[in-house]
Amino acid sequence: MYNIYKNISQVKELMLISLYVKNFALVEKITLDFYPGLNVLTGETGAGKSIIIDTVQLLTGGRAAVEYIRTGQEKALVQGVFDLARTPDVILFLKERGFEPEEDGTLLMSREITQGGKNICRINQQITTLSAYREIGQALINLHGQQEQQTLLTLDRQRDLLDKYGGPELQEVLDQVKKSFYHWQAAKKTLDRLGEETDRRAKNIELLKHQLTEINAAALQKGEEETLLAEKNWLVNAAKIARLAGQGYGLLYEGGAEQPAALELLGETLKITRELAETTKEAVPLQQTLEDCSAQLKEVSTTLFHLYEKAEHNPPRLAALQERLETIRQLKRKYGPTIEDILARKKEIAAALEQLTKHQETFEALEKETAAHKNSWEKYSSLLSELRRKAALALEKKVASELGALEMKEVNFKISFSPLTETEPSPWGKEKVEFLIAPNPGEPLKSLAKIASGGELARIMLALKSILAAVDEVPTLIFDEVDTGIGGKALATVAEKLAYLGQHCQVICVTHAAQVAACAKAHYAVFKEVSGGHTRIKIKLLDTPEKLLEITRMLGGTEKDNIVKEHARQLLEKGGV
Repeated sequence: MYNIYKNISQVKELMLISLYVKNFALVEKITLDFYPGLNVLTGETGAGKSIIIDTVQLLTGGRAAVEYIRTGQEKALVQGVFDLARTPDVILFLKERGFEPEEDGTLLMSREITQGGKNICRINQQITTLSAYREIGQALINLHGQQEQQTLLTLDRQRDLLDKYGGPELQEVLDQVKKSFYHWQAAKKTLDRLGEETDRRAKNIELLKHQLTEINAAALQKGEEETLLAEKNWLVNAAKIARLAGQGYGLLYEGGAEQPAALELLGETLKITRELAETTKEAVPLQQTLEDCSAQLKEVSTTLFHLYEKAEHNPPRLAALQERLETIRQLKRKYGPTIEDILARKKEIAAALEQLTKHQETFEALEKETAAHKNSWEKYSSLLSELRRKAALALEKKVASELGALEMKEVNFKISFSPLTETEPSPWGKEKVEFLIAPNPGEPLKSLAKIASGGELARIMLALKSILAAVDEVPTLIFDEVDTGIGGKALATVAEKLAYLGQHCQVICVTHAAQVAACAKAHYAVFKEVSGGHTRIKIKLLDTPEKLLEITRMLGGTEKDNIVKEHARQLLEKGGV
């Protein structure tokens, strides 16, 4: 294959380095290398140029069908190698989705379909889901077919392009809108979660307050219950204590009509012992013993007398003790088997109540924080709306100028804004942005996505891409016969636009127009070859002499038609080849 680049270092900036296709439709096996700038594919009608577009659609996550598999084969394979070395935004996009380029900055995307209906997607040999594969594929290649609904037709894409066209000031405000929105939503999410617990938390606070009040009101003291039980036992047995103490005191101290008191008898005995001790020393210990007994019995009688006087029947005091003990019993049933346990539970309740009260304070603070972030979002969103409308007016004029150069002077292009409802706040502001078109005078403006004419849609897209080439981050653009139905001056303008786009990104274009092909940095001829009873699609990268012959053919001439051939040479010179 002829290589228009002598040194591989010259192709470091291109995105789609190569395309490998095997057993896809009429393609048996091809490897197609692409280069920076404008790449074109040309060929006779029916040569199979559209099949190349189909393979790229499959490569970037488009619909897979068993019908794509070459007759007699079990599976079809499409692979694309991308160079991402100088696209940090794309690399970040990939990393956020769990993929990274190889060390040399390349990324391999692979799609395989089988007769059994299997659809295998791989990124750098790692199997992934079709949805993730498609998302990455569409970030790398923007394919513009005549009837395809492209990312440019989505409202999100249109909004993003307008915002990028608005310049750094608008981007700074947009960043503030996003920042405010995400802070607002994060705070709101936490607030909603806390809000769901508000009733339960309020009930808990009331319960804990009641429990704390109940325990505090009791004013329990350690060891109190034992003291109360002892006093209760005394009062319950007061009558018995008084009776027994009185009887004991009487026997010791008072005696009876026929029976002298014990102390009186002991006193008589002590007198005898004293006299005896004066007579014999052996009685001295007896005297001492009796004197000790006399003192002890007097002390006993005094104690019995005090018990007798103290053992007063006191129903009010007994009732108060029983009430207090019942209070303690109820508290023990609720909070613990002992007063010590109740007092420990009191500390736990106080701590829990303090924590819940802090939660309430946090909830109130979070309400204020949420409101502050929402207000910030409102403020920056309003400013963003103003900057967008200013950018929209400038973009409308620019698009009108570009469409005029593409022979679409009567087309009316407008950018509409419609407010979002309160239930659908967005990190991109308060409104929806939509590109509207009225292709002909007198017709109402309609959504760009609903335009029926493929030729008009292609030129509108080309105009927008030309304007936004410097800010559009999609690195590879593919146009399928964007020049269909265009001639004369408009066709020359299309060629210029495509060449201009090639200065900002990689462009791959299927074309029938010699003017477009003449501007290409890399020109591929697509043709069919029949051998062994089978038809195969072939692709050849043309050198300069071959380009001259192909463009001559496209102009309707032959190799011997010098006039047409000269015209082709002039087109190539004008295209810079």
